[in-house]
Amino acid sequence: MLAVPRSLAELAFPQRELCELLHLSEDRDLPDTENYGFGWGVVPRIELCTDETEAIVLEGALVLALHRAEQQPVDALDLDLEFDIDYGPDPEDYVAIIAPLGAFVAHHLPRVLARVSASEVVFALCNPDHRLLEIPAVQGAQRYWWAEGNVDSWRDGDRYLLTARRWHRQALLSASTETGTAKRPK
Repeated sequence: MLAVPRSLAELAFPQRELCELLHLSEDRDLPDTENYGFGWGVVPRIELCTDETEAIVLEGALVLALHRAEQQPVDALDLDLEFDIDYGPDPEDYVAIIAPLGAFVAHHLPRVLARVSASEVVFALCNPDHRLLEIPAVQGAQRYWWAEGNVDSWRDGDRYLLTARRWHRQALLSASTETGTAKRPK
């Protein structure tokens, strides 16, 4: 039986192979809303897409696959993450760990960036209530990308795509947030 983490420091945040990270190991025609995996990976090339504008193409971006908790705090500048941790052989043997996004980023992102070089950090994180997030700056990252709406992952041959209603870019040097323009490629 695995020990249940009692703090962010004890919560493992693993590097995953890209198809596992983005839940692309199975052929599927619809997004999988039951996938609660989490972790990180560097994607050689990823496209951030919406239905409305041109795709944003990022080279060598660090992607953090995270999940939003169902119950959210009233504070509109942060949101709670949920980490489902298996601790036994039965599928029901899991515990949901809840942590604020800001605290998670401040603790785990510096450790990930110490292992890889990536100036662009993409949060593959659903944001269905369209919160404007203020994610804390971390040494080594220059820009964060985060979505409004649900985030779905797709693969088309060698192309990796993340789709959402809208993508935002938070430039960390100036602490400004801009709305990114993106369009789902045909």
